[in-house]
Amino acid sequence: MEYWRLKTSKYSQSFCFSSWLCGYIAFDSIITSFSGTQKSNKEETILQDKKDILCCDLKNRNLTINNAVISIPPLQFIIYLHYLKKKTSECRFQEKDSCKDCTECFEELFHTAKSTAQLLNFYKQIYGDHSDHYNALKAKLKRAQSLERPTLLQNICKINKKIKSKLDGQANNYIISSVGIYGSKTYGIKHDKKKIFFIDK
Repeated sequence: MEYWRLKTSKYSQSFCFSSWLCGYIAFDSIITSFSGTQKSNKEETILQDKKDILCCDLKNRNLTINNAVISIPPLQFIIYLHYLKKKTSECRFQEKDSCKDCTECFEELFHTAKSTAQLLNFYKQIYGDHSDHYNALKAKLKRAQSLERPTLLQNICKINKKIKSKLDGQANNYIISSVGIYGSKTYGIKHDKKKIFFIDK
């Protein structure tokens, strides 16, 4: 039985990924929490119930949300990954176990567009520095110094459309949402950080 290491900002846990997709989660013998101690019954219940779990598979370059496996093109995948990282490892309130209605990790498109080094690094980690996709994007960003706003918005729309098509009216927390008024909108993912996991090997 093959196990995968799934990581969040504060804790990691081994799951039997194939079994999880078949309908349940198998746990490793050691379960750690955000604080590094044994998980509470409440935390175990969250992880044992696959409902509302968002899993970002960096190896196979897809998302699994509520048993729906969603594949998106390379550029869209790293844009979505960027927002997931803002939600998890870059959260300003690491001491909080739950996001609730917090949108502090949301950012203006200008900042996302300027995150070229991070986006390229994601591309390199996932696709390799010899990938045609990586080298093409690297050359494009070197010329432009950022993603163009229309390109970014277009890809966000495509990401959201694909997620909505797979989740049948249950996509609100998983799409890239915007808050605020026109001219000062910020973008991010509403889903609770404690239910976001990454497969990186």
